[in-house]
Amino acid sequence: MISVNPRFPTARLHIGLRDQLLRTEGVSAVAVFYQLWGRHGDQRTATQVMSFDEGAREAVTYFGLEPTHWDRLFATRDGLIVSRKRASELGLRIGDPFVLRTEPGRRADGGDTWSFHVLDIVPDVPISGGFMIGNYHYLDESRPAANRGKDAQFILKAADSNAVLALIRRIDGMFTNSATPTQSNSQRLTVESLQNVKGDRRFAIAIVGGAGLFMILVLMGNGIAQSVRQRTSEFAVMKTLGFRNIHLMSLLFIEVTIPCLVGALAGTLIAIQLARWPATFLSPEFFDLPTPTLSINVMLRSLVAALAIACTSAAAPLIRVSRMSVVSQLAQPET
Repeated sequence: MISVNPRFPTARLHIGLRDQLLRTEGVSAVAVFYQLWGRHGDQRTATQVMSFDEGAREAVTYFGLEPTHWDRLFATRDGLIVSRKRASELGLRIGDPFVLRTEPGRRADGGDTWSFHVLDIVPDVPISGGFMIGNYHYLDESRPAANRGKDAQFILKAADSNAVLALIRRIDGMFTNSATPTQSNSQRLTVESLQNVKGDRRFAIAIVGGAGLFMILVLMGNGIAQSVRQRTSEFAVMKTLGFRNIHLMSLLFIEVTIPCLVGALAGTLIAIQLARWPATFLSPEFFDLPTPTLSINVMLRSLVAALAIACTSAAAPLIRVSRMSVVSQLAQPET
């Protein structure tokens, strides 16, 4: 599956290019693709409805839809096919209405809402945060007359899966000197690239995160060690009053642990709020940010990391307190 998009953000592909693409050697099917962005209800993040025309029956195989799904969609002007994950997030069931609010000027009637109803709920696909598929003709016919047939993208099916790269070069070469040069890419190659990037990104995050934790550990350990050195005489007096090593070590451990746990909790909550903030002012035309959520798993990992830092940084001072000589510490003159 090959997607054909405008090379430059300001360019607008016209639906008339479909016939030219279909006549290209190596292309067996072409579908017109248009994206509608907006917000549903009180959502802060953008929601995307991907719309296709009848060519999707043969050209679009990535979503795993059956012919009956496409038949129902093209027979229903305002129909919508929703993946399970998206339906779960939005609380949608088959037959439910769905309203998407967009920026003014998108509809020919001057309104800013697009009404759909859910036809089917289908399984999700790999490397997808969920999807919603609509009827291209409904979206295009509802737009102002001057915009109809424009802003199109195309999904192509190659006749030979082993000649995808050659076909991509051929298509982009056809439009190199045109007013709307294209940039085509393969869905399979894109998925492989995303998987590689995902692995590299995880490794980079692990390195940066590990370096940050190490710096916190060094700073914490240095601060606690200095605090213990300055209070050795106090610990010696407490020992003479009957405090055992286990009591002193417990007090010192609690002194270290409480700030670490409170800091981890506060930092995680602040990070969640900061991650949500950009979605309140970014245009849905440019970003599809997932809604940050604070799961039990994330919180537990944060607290465990804080506890591990507290234990590691307090280890040396705890040993120092346990081995401290009361006589030598009390005999030292005050400075």
